[in-house]
Amino acid sequence: MTGIFWLLSSENNEIFMKYFKPNLRTMIVTQYAEKGLLKSATLPEDYLVNHIASSFVETIDWWVSWDERNAGDDNGVLFECD
Repeated sequence: MTGIFWLLSSENNEIFMKYFKPNLRTMIVTQYAEKGLLKSATLPEDYLVNHIASSFVETIDWWVSWDERNAGDDNGVLFECD
């Protein structure tokens, strides 16, 4: 285990995520909401920002737990980087 994956799967995961999610929300607001890219007549902008950040954080959490459960499975590769 190396790099970011080690951090996400370590015992300090909750501490990292505690700081990661609010900073991710800030980035989403800066990069998308402030530019008008999240304007919607049916959903409040703060709901969309929270939904995007929460979905991303939960996807990371799922990925880490999935990889831990399938560590010995050669067929269990989701992502591969060169």
